[in-house]
Amino acid sequence: MGLGQRRKYANLLMPDVRFAPTVLKGGYETLTFAGGDGTVQIVIDPMAQPNKIYFEPGGTIQKYEMFPLGWGNMDGEFKQRAGYDEYDRFLKLYANLGTEQRNNLTKVADLVEPSLYS
Repeated sequence: MGLGQRRKYANLLMPDVRFAPTVLKGGYETLTFAGGDGTVQIVIDPMAQPNKIYFEPGGTIQKYEMFPLGWGNMDGEFKQRAGYDEYDRFLKLYANLGTEQRNNLTKVADLVEPSLYS
């Protein structure tokens, strides 16, 4: 959810005060709402696409890795630059993101981004 949709959602609930802001460790606040059998946390992403809200229940998207994070090399040795205290190394990770429950992921599109003063 982007910043504009957060503002729109908070403005809808402000008169009823149905949401409880939760204070996080860095001093940031997050919105939660009661849905179903418990509260659901809304994560705000400033880089989210405008006019869209994405729903992803926790644990739905998983990381599948063939090899864990480690040093990548072809022959198992450090490559040293001649005459310098400098080595060439790189990290590698063979992984992908996936899900086995695609029906849990939801996108709401065609929302109207609120104006600054609404």
